[in-house]
Amino acid sequence: MKKLIPFLFTLLSSVLVFSQTNLNSDALKERDLKTLKAVQNKYNNFNNRFEKNVYNQHFTRIENDLNKNYKKNFFILDNDYQEFIKNCFQNIKDANKTIPLESPHFYILKSNVPNASSLGFDYYMINNGLFQLFDNEYQFAAVITHEIAHNYLQHVKLEIIQEAEFIQDFKKEYRSLKRSDLIKLIKSQDEVIQKKYDLANQSRKKEIAADSLGFILYSQLNFPKIEYLNSLKKLEEFDEKIKTTTINDSLYYQTFEVNGVKLNPKWLKIQKNELFSGLSFTEHVNQDSVSTHPNIVDRINWLKNNFKIEEKQLESKNASTNYIQLKKKYNDTLFDNYYDNNEYAVALYHLIREKNLNSKLLDFDKNIAIIFNKLHEGRLKLSFNKYVPIADVNSEKTDYNKFLHLIWNIPTADLKTIADYYKTKATI
Repeated sequence: MKKLIPFLFTLLSSVLVFSQTNLNSDALKERDLKTLKAVQNKYNNFNNRFEKNVYNQHFTRIENDLNKNYKKNFFILDNDYQEFIKNCFQNIKDANKTIPLESPHFYILKSNVPNASSLGFDYYMINNGLFQLFDNEYQFAAVITHEIAHNYLQHVKLEIIQEAEFIQDFKKEYRSLKRSDLIKLIKSQDEVIQKKYDLANQSRKKEIAADSLGFILYSQLNFPKIEYLNSLKKLEEFDEKIKTTTINDSLYYQTFEVNGVKLNPKWLKIQKNELFSGLSFTEHVNQDSVSTHPNIVDRINWLKNNFKIEEKQLESKNASTNYIQLKKKYNDTLFDNYYDNNEYAVALYHLIREKNLNSKLLDFDKNIAIIFNKLHEGRLKLSFNKYVPIADVNSEKTDYNKFLHLIWNIPTADLKTIADYYKTKATI
């Protein structure tokens, strides 16, 4: 899970109730930006100018995100979502009186990626895609306690200090170099790479620390302990599904070859770029070493061993009526999330993938029509790449990039034919 940000208590508590105010989106944005600036000014104790610069950059990124998400209407102000998450935070705080927890200030994002983040300073970003992934409010609370733990342990502040140290050390090393001192330059590069390894290793330790404190916070709720592990398993299953999905080519022909449209088999074949096939390169950075998150299986085993959690009951508990209603509300807007984010290719891949898995998707025909209409419009307006990324033939995500390669090759007229076919089918 990633990270997020804070506001002053009295001013920021308004974020928790902005669904209950009559302020419009522009007024909410202006209020939140003023609060953000107040918080930035509050935490102004730095050891050096490097820390100050990194700290200010951190808040600038948050400010940019607030501006962008308000402008594009990516924040969810729906009262049902707001109340559920506010109560989730409040229950965790009430159950952990011995650990001082500040009042949270959160935003809910229209995103189908199941993720939550702590930006530090009591700020949180929560994607509503978590409602699709998790079975009940217990698993949802597990993720929230994990992010609260990141915030309480001040992991973002530590990262700011570490990044400042990294920049300071690198600049000192760089200034000491002479133009002809190639050996020292190589040594300096190796030291930078080693620093990246060290920072990644510290990040992995932070995740374990957040798991540990998060589980302690969660345990005080008297929720089923196994559901904390189930939340991690759900995330692992999501990642594995993305990695292992393979769509049968026959489904593309079945779905797209309508009203005279014909797919060329070459469109479903991609070849890696062989430009550098005669040369051999060794990756200087070991990707496993710079990974900032431990393997989820390792995290689960660590929790089981250190907190003596027995997996007697592997099945998820039944969800409350409130959670079921929110889950349904999310499912009803799942494709709207894609469309609001201009993720039309991802939405189409999602549709085809679920059909490949024999899932019972509602409004399949309707959404195919919407997507291909937008793709046709994009082709005419020369903005096709806004909706469909160019295939990366050397990517390990072979199946998805084969799909992208196919979509890019479908002629403009055929995009319109497919859209019209499914629009008619959806209205019959």
